Amino acid sequence: MFSHNKKEKESIPPISMKIKYWPENERPRERARNYGIESLSNAELLAIIIGKGTKDLSAVDLGRELLRRFKNLKGLGNAHIEDLKKIKGIKDAKALAISAVFELARRYQSSKEERKWVLSSPEEVYDYYSPKLSHLTHEEFHVAILDTRNTLIKDHLVSKGILDATVVHPREIFMEVLRYPCAGIILVHNHPGGNPEPSDEDIGLTRRIVEAGRIFGIDVLDHVIVCQGKYVSFRARSII
Repeated sequence: MFSHNKKEKESIPPISMKIKYWPENERPRERARNYGIESLSNAELLAIIIGKGTKDLSAVDLGRELLRRFKNLKGLGNAHIEDLKKIKGIKDAKALAISAVFELARRYQSSKEERKWVLSSPEEVYDYYSPKLSHLTHEEFHVAILDTRNTLIKDHLVSKGILDATVVHPREIFMEVLRYPCAGIILVHNHPGGNPEPSDEDIGLTRRIVEAGRIFGIDVLDHVIVCQGKYVSFRARSII
């Protein structure tokens, strides 16, 4: 009798049992096949990306822990690979897979192949560049090269890192711009701290680029500073 009870206890799975022991209609992959991928929770979607859990945690448990640790999908999407690896059960391959999915999502959102982008207002500039820049923890300086109808010909990344005149030089900008049938350009950069107000350095650099544009016969139409959920247009502020 004693040995029979012991056998029964050993057959009871742990509270956080592996997904392969779940009822088939509750497993994320099977539910996705039967009801569509949109039927899954965020944790279940992460479980499919993660693949396998650990000895103590299922892949869904790991997904829940990632969402708890980084607060939400936005926080998780912005997390550095090394920060992901601090979660028990998330090693290099899993961290890279998670980061790759969010990077693909950002590229899909900012894809230029699905439409021709016309940047004729600060709002349209923000709509195009926000997916590229708002989540970054470093500054990037871009130049939108436009045709006569303000259609984007090319988005040119000028520099990454701290924005200053030694990194962003008008000469380097116009060497690239003059390769295209360009009618005007818009300068764009982000402020990772979340405050889009232009600094004195931002204003001084912009005015130097405007002066260089006059020499080459190319109008600097605006300079837009992009942050999460907000932006500042130099043209709207009459700075240029």
